[in-house]
Amino acid sequence: MVEHIRTPYMAYIKKINMILRKLFILFISAFILNFIWENTHSLLYSNYMGSVITEYILLKASFWDAVIIAIIGFLFLWFPSLRKRNWLIIPIGIIVAFIIEWYALGTGRWSYNTYMPIVPILKIGLTPILQLGILGFASLWFLNTLCARVYRCPECGLHYEDKNQAKKCETWCTEHKSCNLEITSEAIKNKK
Repeated sequence: MVEHIRTPYMAYIKKINMILRKLFILFISAFILNFIWENTHSLLYSNYMGSVITEYILLKASFWDAVIIAIIGFLFLWFPSLRKRNWLIIPIGIIVAFIIEWYALGTGRWSYNTYMPIVPILKIGLTPILQLGILGFASLWFLNTLCARVYRCPECGLHYEDKNQAKKCETWCTEHKSCNLEITSEAIKNKK
């Protein structure tokens, strides 16, 4: 029988694969939400680069908005300290959206019509500034809800994202009647 040896490199590859799967789900959900948003708030714009705003332009905008949310979201997937602070995507998204909107208005890429609510001091549309923050948060929330698979060690009650890690914990706890610091360092939190 061949014994599988687990190396740090293999654990790293596993983490990368998990993050890529989550990033794909995040991108798809962000794309769908942005497509809906772009279509509803396109009525607040008068033109795009001097021409009529078409469905193709809205599709392209939705794609790039989803790419931006995926890039920002990657930070929340990669760094464990940010995973518990998903709300931070809202101010980050607002700042990124402000920069994009400020540049686009300054270079004439698009312009607003009279129905666009304007933020007084900034003189930039309210809906485009809120878009990346709100939809980024909604996409992360959807991802976390969809991927919220958590495994519990029945012996000590600690929770793990990885089923094998929960099984390791259970085996250790059963055999030694105690917890192993190396194993429990991977626990999400104690939800007793």
